[in-house]
Amino acid sequence: MTNAETIAEILDSARGITKYYLGKLSDVDPLQDFTLNGITLNSPLWIAAHLAWAEHALVVGGMEAREMPFEWMKTFTLGSANVPTPDWPSMQEALDAMTSIHATTLDYIRSLSDEALEETITLGKIRWTDPRKKILYHVIRHEGTHAGHLGWICKLHGIATI
Repeated sequence: MTNAETIAEILDSARGITKYYLGKLSDVDPLQDFTLNGITLNSPLWIAAHLAWAEHALVVGGMEAREMPFEWMKTFTLGSANVPTPDWPSMQEALDAMTSIHATTLDYIRSLSDEALEETITLGKIRWTDPRKKILYHVIRHEGTHAGHLGWICKLHGIATI
């Protein structure tokens, strides 16, 4: 396997746990959130839509400069509020976008040479300059972080995860 194929495989593995938890949450209200110690956690729908936005912003739209047709994604940027609006997609729309964007992301990553992974790039909208490889490592960490949030949401709903 190439380095790029390994990175793609790790990202896809991280997506696997996200999908596992989202599957466990399929029968709950995707807009329900929980407040603990005065802090409101994001809802499953917000997390799914945010993951779609982030993967697009960092890889598909960011590195590949290819826009995908999900106008609602701008509602789920870094620091956006977990307050449903009429612009929000349904859970199925968010899941479909996650799937489509992820497939495009994996194809792009797998196409990268070792030299391209080491090339320093700047993601314009995010104003982030680093080697592609480092940014892709962040994409993996980001996915895992939100997968963990979904695991906690399962627990808060009383859903067994093991």
